[in-house]
Amino acid sequence: IIRHATYSALCAIAHKTDNYTEALTFVGNYFSRGYNKSKSKELVDGLGFSEKFYKTDVIDDRRSVEVINVSYGEAATLKGYLHPYQKDIKDQVLSKLVNPGTRLMVQMPTGAGKTFTALETAIDILRRPFQKKFVVWLVNSNELAEQALLSFTDLWKIKGDRSLPVFRWFKDFIPDFRDHDKGGMVFASYDLFYSVLRNVEDKRRAGLLHLINTTEYLIVDEAHASIAETYEPCVSAFVNNDITQVLGLSATPFRNDAVSGEALKRLYSSNLVSLRNPDGSELLDAIRYLQEKNYLAKIKVEPLETGVTISGNNEKKILEALAEDGERNNLILRQIKHAHEVNDKTLVFACTVNHVLALYIMCKANNIPVHLIIGDTPQSERPKILKEFNDGETNVLINLDILSTGIDLPNVNRLIITRPINSDIMYSQIVGRALRGPLNGGNEINTIVNVIDNIEYFSGVSLLYNGFKNAWEG
Repeated sequence: IIRHATYSALCAIAHKTDNYTEALTFVGNYFSRGYNKSKSKELVDGLGFSEKFYKTDVIDDRRSVEVINVSYGEAATLKGYLHPYQKDIKDQVLSKLVNPGTRLMVQMPTGAGKTFTALETAIDILRRPFQKKFVVWLVNSNELAEQALLSFTDLWKIKGDRSLPVFRWFKDFIPDFRDHDKGGMVFASYDLFYSVLRNVEDKRRAGLLHLINTTEYLIVDEAHASIAETYEPCVSAFVNNDITQVLGLSATPFRNDAVSGEALKRLYSSNLVSLRNPDGSELLDAIRYLQEKNYLAKIKVEPLETGVTISGNNEKKILEALAEDGERNNLILRQIKHAHEVNDKTLVFACTVNHVLALYIMCKANNIPVHLIIGDTPQSERPKILKEFNDGETNVLINLDILSTGIDLPNVNRLIITRPINSDIMYSQIVGRALRGPLNGGNEINTIVNVIDNIEYFSGVSLLYNGFKNAWEG
């Protein structure tokens, strides 16, 4: 896994073998699970790297409940207004969210400002007269929850009409909603929500049930996943109270099989809101329209010719075999080095977790500034990594698929996709990382370096987007 480490250093870490392959396996398994300060010192010292690579703890001083205060005369900076197409989406949504139990799905392409539009919608909802119930924002990761909370806080300081409590219901945060009789804005993750909901003995459950029964609006990000095994009970808990109005958000409101697709449509009452022409007529190709108006970036695709042939139908084994191919990794490294030299903000999508680690070490050995994010990357460290990437302290960020959805990385102008992708939903989401155009804080043209397999199977982003829309309406 660490090609540039010496044999002796690997064996010193492995402690118990003189076999190089066994040492590699040991290192991969040992350091990819529960990476902490002690392990970081062991790895860094073993490889002879500088102490600056030691893992450091990040103090988390966030609170379960915070109050956004709105003060007369306080200076605030408005970062931008809704674009006409975003305002039209918001107006469509608000015109439909009028009766208890209403459910609908909004489809907007990645990069078109889906989150910003939904947050503006939430602001309007919370400013409605006598609004004293909860609005819940439900997402599939702690990072997305925190990111949405911070964006909402900034917006409320500008447009809010009163002091408003905001709640964290993710990670280790455990507010008791029974202590708050004036409602507020709640940002929640599926993991914590599902864990507490299914455990009748969890002391937090009573507070969660109170939240469910006093929530007037639920906003579900990446709503195409709503019917997943652990997600569906969370959304249905609100649906079943017959009070909560549910708004789903997705660039890909679609499932790969017909049964799941119908279940998703039922969950959102077959009520789809999508982009329209300025005159209100149907927009046949949303992505092309937004590209022509400079809201989305145009995409330049460069095939990555690896020359590697892999046979079989086991995706896991295919990805592992690709990740272990040395010449292929050297080719990928050259692409990363080029991206660094031309100062492109680059996301790398690797084949496996071990592949992420291998590419990271190879970049470090070649003096390429780089960060990585994998499942074991501590939640407290991820905001710092993303900030350093956005601020330009490093231009290369390697991951498996964590960065395929939702994370706000507006400056990305290059993707390096090192793996074949058999899911049209995942492919569309990954490509969406490079779709933000000039009028949405992105670039006019972005580059996708793509393995040839992906180009053969997927002909274009517009085709995928329209396919999702047609499947919903079919």
